[in-house]
Amino acid sequence: MTATDPPNRYASAAFRLETPGIFFQFKLRRTEAEPLFALVQKNSKALSRLKEGSLVPMTFYYPDKTIPPVKIETRIKYIRGTGTPGFSEHVMVALDIDGGGGN
Repeated sequence: MTATDPPNRYASAAFRLETPGIFFQFKLRRTEAEPLFALVQKNSKALSRLKEGSLVPMTFYYPDKTIPPVKIETRIKYIRGTGTPGFSEHVMVALDIDGGGGN
């Protein structure tokens, strides 16, 4: 399996901030309208580093833990409120891995 696998093959992703020791891992979510996104708390330090259009090196993990994770340059498509009851303290961070290369 490679970074060109469909996004729905991944269960979670992670990235490390420039500050040593700060590591963020999050569950990946999908809807019909948005094939790959994460919900991030509005007060998360991760949001200060995630900007629309930026490329972030992320590690993607498969549900099957025997498959090694892949590293993919991931574009932040957009960051916006969820508009969903129960998630008012979160924002949706849409991810785009098309064209990213794994290693």
